Amino acid sequence: MLFVNKFCKMAGYLHPNANWKYGRTRVVYAYDYSGYEKKYLDSAYKNPVCILNKPNSPEMKTLLSDLTMSDKLIIVSHANPDGLGQIELTKLVQRLMQYGLRNVGVIKFHSCELGKNTWLDDFAIQLMAIGVRFGWVSGAIGYYVYGPFYRWASRPGAKSFMQKMHKGKYHIVKGNTVTNFKGSRYTAES
Repeated sequence: MLFVNKFCKMAGYLHPNANWKYGRTRVVYAYDYSGYEKKYLDSAYKNPVCILNKPNSPEMKTLLSDLTMSDKLIIVSHANPDGLGQIELTKLVQRLMQYGLRNVGVIKFHSCELGKNTWLDDFAIQLMAIGVRFGWVSGAIGYYVYGPFYRWASRPGAKSFMQKMHKGKYHIVKGNTVTNFKGSRYTAES
């Protein structure tokens, strides 16, 4: 058991960090991870916070308030084409506001298949309705694959490991504020 814990933690440390050259990256969980999965993810991401529950301190209420239009918010959760595993769309938007989100350049979901249907579009519409300023929202159309040395979206319908190794596509939704991150998938030409 101890060996498996150490292995999961080491695999997370080997995992490449998200390199966002335009600003800061903040990571939140919209899923209550536990066990080996939590050990791996906690070591793969820098200071992740679970936002399923209401913020219980002044620090948590302002967790996302310092994000700017140059920054990226990564939301990690299990999902399917119809939504996230443990939180409804409306509740997620409400939680992001309770944690202080007002502005952000990119919101990227590290979740499977959220880009397959209209969930990301609905999410963007709800954010706009409550006045959150953002440039882009994105999520994988296929599976979101984690490994000790990689993380990416696979092709939709990939079954075997080799099929999952081929890069897939993201569904990208333009936000309500013009941002142009040249050299990334978030450009005006997207």
